[in-house]
Amino acid sequence: NDQMSKVDAGEIVPMTGGHKFEFGPVAIMYTPNLTSDKETGIGANSDGEIARVLRYGVKRDGTPLFDIMPFYDISENDLTAIVSYLRTLEPVKNVVPQGSRSFLGDALYAFGAIAPVGLKTENRPAILKTVNPDTTVEYGKYLANYVANCVGCHTDRNLQTGEFTGEPFAGGLHIPCETDPNLMLVSPNITFEPTTGRLANWEEELFVKRFRQGRLVKESIMPWGPYSRMSDLELKAIYRYLKTVKQVKRENGPPVVKTADL
Repeated sequence: NDQMSKVDAGEIVPMTGGHKFEFGPVAIMYTPNLTSDKETGIGANSDGEIARVLRYGVKRDGTPLFDIMPFYDISENDLTAIVSYLRTLEPVKNVVPQGSRSFLGDALYAFGAIAPVGLKTENRPAILKTVNPDTTVEYGKYLANYVANCVGCHTDRNLQTGEFTGEPFAGGLHIPCETDPNLMLVSPNITFEPTTGRLANWEEELFVKRFRQGRLVKESIMPWGPYSRMSDLELKAIYRYLKTVKQVKRENGPPVVKTADL
């Protein structure tokens, strides 16, 4: 639609929600309205309730969220900044459809396969510190794992539970194409493994330039528009971190495949 085209172009649009996601045989979900409207948005939620969703994956009513949001381990200053920014959004009344779960989805919830995640790191005090933006490997690790969520799509995982099953950043995740049900997207290996790693021969300058080019594979679900607004500092940090990630030899094939061929 027109709004998504604007997002794809790197524009900032109202966060009114309603985008549909289908998670195989488990559930259909819609992104919520994040504007400050009190009836259809998050205007009636306290700062603490919003923070809990981001930090622990638990909704206002105590229901656990499907584990697709990577923000559990963001720093306290970034968490505060996100909540503060959301409070500045003008209220827009937009009723978002209720999501639905299949019998399998209900069973996964009933047996605890989908449960609150919370902080994933073992060293909680390290996460609660102030994170200072710079071009270091440490900051790149923080961005790639907990903010930009590079690891979320570039690591194979079980789409029914969200559990990671592959080597970090080695790709191979098959994602249903939103524009064509006959196609599947396959995330590339972004480790620097010399023979199968997509970035093996990329210099830092090329990596940064690629993010300025936007979407080249039209079916891709990577949010190239928002990512195009990342600073050179942030992109350089991510690149430098990815160069330190364990190299994994994994050939994932073309980025788009026909569902019937799987």
